Parts: sequence; structure tokens; C-alpha cells
Amino acid sequence: MFDFGFSEILLVGVIALIILGPERLPKVARWAGQMLGKIRNFVSSVKTDISSQVDFQEWQDLSNNLRRDMEDSIHSLEQKVSELRSNLEDTIDRPPENHMSEDFAEKTEQFYQHKRAALQKQRRQRLSMKNQKRSAFRHRR
Repeated sequence: MFDFGFSEILLVGVIALIILGPERLPKVARWAGQMLGKIRNFVSSVKTDISSQVDFQEWQDLSNNLRRDMEDSIHSLEQKVSELRSNLEDTIDRPPENHMSEDFAEKTEQFYQHKRAALQKQRRQRLSMKNQKRSAFRHRR
């Protein structure tokens, strides 16, 4: 803070001894030391308060920036959700597209008709066998 050399301090001490005398010099030195301590404590507390205020302000700025970023992210997500919702509603409202060729669709329909006919034939055969078994059972009685 202040740059005093040994010679300056010795000069101030000799002048104080001459002006104040040997009886009052220790009391004045004690008082000056106490005042210097109080000034140092005051300066230290002011530095601490300023530092804590700066830290608090930095934390507030960080908090505000974080809050802004979160609000922006939420807004962005809400936009994306609304876009997805509208796309989904468009997809649901639109009739399904027929991607099959007519030839493939016709062959598929023929295949299923053939399968249905074969299943019906199998059912008739089973029913016929059941009826034969029933009639054979009735004749035995």
C-alpha cells in the first residue's frame, strides 16, 4: 500500500519522541496501532462485502442466463411437439395409400380365395366324417 523505508520510519519515530515526549509516546503509539487495526478490519470487511456482492451478482446473472436457456429450450420443445402433433393428425386424417400394384393385389386376392376354398373343403370333409361316425354309432345300438 504505502512504501516506507526504514529511514523514513526512524525519522517519524524520532520526531514523535521529541514532540510527544517519552511519557505520552507509548500511549499515542498504542492508540495509533489500535486505529490502524480498526482501519484494516474495516477495509477487510468492505473487501469481503464487495466480493460477496460480486459473487452474488455473478450467481444471479448465471441463474438468469440458465432460466432464459431453459425457457428457450421449453419453447423449442413445445414447437417441436406441436409440429409432431400436426404431422400425426395429418397422417391419421389421410387415407392409407395403396402401394401395391394391381397385379400383386389381384394375385393376393386369388391366393386368399384359394385358401378360403381349401378351408371350406376341409370343414365339409370333417363334418362328413363326423356324420358318418354318428350314423355308424347309431346303427350299433
